[in-house]
Amino acid sequence: MLSAWRESFDDFQADIHECIEAGDHVVCVTRWTGRGKASDAAVDNLQVDVYELWERKIVRATLAYPDKTTALAAAGLSE
Repeated sequence: MLSAWRESFDDFQADIHECIEAGDHVVCVTRWTGRGKASDAAVDNLQVDVYELWERKIVRATLAYPDKTTALAAAGLSE
């Protein structure tokens, strides 16, 4: 997934603003930025992503929750 994004965007990066460890989940508030290679359109998106871990490896990523409360609830967690 990351490779496809890097192929589509120039200056693609993810800046993690906050990570919340919660058992077998990690919730990250992340700003994704870049510029479309074909369109030159700027991307600047702040979102919350939930990663599910098993044996210290990511086994599932659910991206683009609008806020921490929604992301935590989706993972069966609370603030």
